[in-house]
Amino acid sequence: IGAMVVRSFGEKHGWLFREDALFQAEIAQGRVQEVELRLLLPTTYMNRSGRAVRKVIDAFSIPCSRCCVVVDDVYLSFGEMRLRCGGSSGGHNGLKSLEESLGSSSYPRLRMGVGAKKEGATLAEHVLGEFSLQEQERLREFIDRGVDVLEKSMTTNLPHLMNVVNFCNKRASVEPGEEK
Repeated sequence: IGAMVVRSFGEKHGWLFREDALFQAEIAQGRVQEVELRLLLPTTYMNRSGRAVRKVIDAFSIPCSRCCVVVDDVYLSFGEMRLRCGGSSGGHNGLKSLEESLGSSSYPRLRMGVGAKKEGATLAEHVLGEFSLQEQERLREFIDRGVDVLEKSMTTNLPHLMNVVNFCNKRASVEPGEEK
């Protein structure tokens, strides 16, 4: 789901991704609201994605605090999002690789909920597999919300945006007629 959000962000702005063997990634770049951006889709295995991010950060002198990483999260229900300024990997192999490569866990991350793995499926099969029919009906809207959060992260105070995104999840997770 993270790659879907990043790719959709690029498509929305008319940017083309090109494979770059040096960076071990597909890269797109452009400007949004006078801000120069680079979008990165590592072509490495997830548990080595930090290498690609490190190469881009070094090549373009980008501080970790200005990198927003979009990842799937099996601990969040499908459609839920959590935005954080930093924190632990939470067992996510991609975030572990980033932390090792960057020597820091102080970078923003947008966690996109894909729900718990199904009985009998491996974690890889779950996060790389097909979405259920119910999830497919909501997928475009979920991706669009992720793109919206990324865009707002460029112009909005990140702690304020975190409060908005994370509060909306609490409200959205309440079933009609149910109280928290």
